[in-house]
Amino acid sequence: LSGNLIFLAACKNDLSSCSPGAIVSGSDSNTDESHVRVRPDVATKPNGSVTVTYVNVSEGPPPDFIPVYDIKYVTCTPAGARVAPSCSFPTLIKSETQPISLRGGGLGNGSLAATGFTFATFPKHDHRQDQNGVETYVVWDRCKVGLIAGGGICPDADISLAASSNNGQSWTFGDVDIKAGDQYFPWIVTDASTNIVNVAYYSTTGDSMNHRPRVLLVQIAPGPATPDPVGAAQTLTTVGMEPSGDFFLRDTFIGNRIGVSARGTANSSRAYVHYVHNAVNGVYNGASAPEQNNHMSQFSY
Repeated sequence: LSGNLIFLAACKNDLSSCSPGAIVSGSDSNTDESHVRVRPDVATKPNGSVTVTYVNVSEGPPPDFIPVYDIKYVTCTPAGARVAPSCSFPTLIKSETQPISLRGGGLGNGSLAATGFTFATFPKHDHRQDQNGVETYVVWDRCKVGLIAGGGICPDADISLAASSNNGQSWTFGDVDIKAGDQYFPWIVTDASTNIVNVAYYSTTGDSMNHRPRVLLVQIAPGPATPDPVGAAQTLTTVGMEPSGDFFLRDTFIGNRIGVSARGTANSSRAYVHYVHNAVNGVYNGASAPEQNNHMSQFSY
C-alpha cells in the first residue's frame, strides 16, 4: 500500500471491537477529507447502506499547477460489526477545478484573500426520504473564480451542492450560497423526523472587508425536485467572529469544520450548530484578551 487512502471499519456500538479497515478509495492514492453517513434504504436493504464521500487531489497543468479536487462517492453494504463492509468502486461526483486548497498552486499555501488561516475544500453529505425515494445531498466550499497568485489565494468562496435520487448514479448540481463575500465550512444533516436538510456554514456577507464571518443556517424542505430549493438563510450569530482574534493562534487556525445536529417532530424541531467563535474574552495574567472557544446555537423550526 502507498499514498493517502480512505479506509472504513465496522465497530460495535461500544467500540469494544472493530473490523479490519477496508479500503474504499479504490485506486485513488492522494485522498483526503472523507465523510461517512448511513443511507436509509429499508425497502430494499433492511440494514440500509453506508456511504462515503472524499476528495482525490491531482496536480493541474503548468504554469500554476492548480490542484484539481475529484469529489468521489462510495456505497458500502454492512455485514455486521467486526466484519468489514463490502464497498462499490468510487464514482465521480464532480471534478472541482476551483477548490479551496491547503497547498495552493505554484506560489505556496492556499487561503482566502481576507484571512490568514488555511483550509481545503471538504465535501460532506447526508440522505433523506421524500416523494422521490431516498435523496442524497452533497455540499462543499469552492472558489467562485479561478485562484489568484499562482493558485494560492481565493478572492470569493461559495458553497455548492450536488443531489442524487438514485444513490449516486447521476447528479444534479446547484448552489447553497453564492452571495458576495466568503462562504465556507459547510456542514449538512437531515432531520429524520421531518426530512428537512439543514446546512450550516460561515459567511462574511455584509462585512465590507470579507473578514469577519457570521454563522448561517439554510434548510431544504422535501419536495418534488432533486435538488429541492434552498430556503432563506437564518443568522445564528449577529456578531461576526474575528479570525485573527486568539491570544495564541492569532490568524493561523480556526478549526476546519463546524457541526450540526437536528431532530424533533413534525411540529417542533431543533437544529444545534457547533462552531468556533471569540465572542468571549479570556483572562491572561489579569488582562482580558480575545480567544477562540467552542460555542453552540439552537435554531427552532
